[in-house]
Amino acid sequence: MAREQELRRPPITEALVDFRTSPTRPLDETAFGDAIREMYPKKRSQHEIKAQLRVEKDKPVSSAFDRELLGYHYLSRDERSIAQVRRNGFTYNRLSPYPGGDAVLDDALKLWAVYVEIAAPNCVSRLALRYINHLTLPTGEQAGKYLFMPPTPPEGTGHLIEAFLNRVRSHDPETGLKVTTSVASAPAKPGTKGSGLIVDIDAYRLADIGVAGDELRPVLESLRSLKNRAFFGSITDATVELLNGDDANVRSG
Repeated sequence: MAREQELRRPPITEALVDFRTSPTRPLDETAFGDAIREMYPKKRSQHEIKAQLRVEKDKPVSSAFDRELLGYHYLSRDERSIAQVRRNGFTYNRLSPYPGGDAVLDDALKLWAVYVEIAAPNCVSRLALRYINHLTLPTGEQAGKYLFMPPTPPEGTGHLIEAFLNRVRSHDPETGLKVTTSVASAPAKPGTKGSGLIVDIDAYRLADIGVAGDELRPVLESLRSLKNRAFFGSITDATVELLNGDDANVRSG
C-alpha cells in the first residue's frame, strides 16, 4: 500500500455526496430551481422507464411501458457541477477538474441546506461520499505493478490478464463507517495511450443523522478520511509516482 499524501495529479473523474432521506412534504422543484438558478441555470428531468414483454409460443403477444419521474438535475453553466433532487434524497456531483475535497463538501452542504428548507426531511438515513478515479497506466505495464492487491489468474489458465473486477466491502469497527472499494480494468482515457484502471470508492454511514450541516460535516469528514485510506490502501508507490508527474497542476482530495 502507498502512504497517504496530497497528489499532484489526482485521478478523480467524479466525486459524489449523497444524502438518502424521506421528505415530509412534496418537493417543490420550481422553488428549488429558483433558489439556485444563479449558479445552476440548467434543468433536466430524470425518468425511469420500465418495460414488460409477454411471450406465448415464442411470439410476443403484448408489451407495456411505464415512464416514471424520479427527480430533476440542475447543472452549472459548464455542467461540471450537478444537483440532483429526488423523492428519496439529494445528490451533489462534481466532475473533473476536481476542485479539492473542501470545495466539494462546501458546495454539497450549501445545496443540501436549500433542499432541507424546501423538502423538510427529518433525518438522513444514509450519508455517502463516492469517488471515481480513472488512471491510465503506461503501455505494456501490468496492473499488478500499481495495485497493492493485484489480480491473479487461476493456476493453469495463463499469466496474461485481459480484464478484471475486484469489489470488497468492509467497515471500520471504531466508527461504524462502511466502504465498498471496486477496482477494475477499463479503457484508457480519451486522448491517452496505455491501459485504464478504475478505482471506485463508496464510503458511507447507515444510521439516522440530523439534517443540520454542522452535524453532517463531521461525518462527511470521517467518510473522506476513510475514502482516502481505501484509495491509498489499494495502490502502490509506483502509482503515486505516476500521479506525481512534473506536469501536475491540480490538488488531491
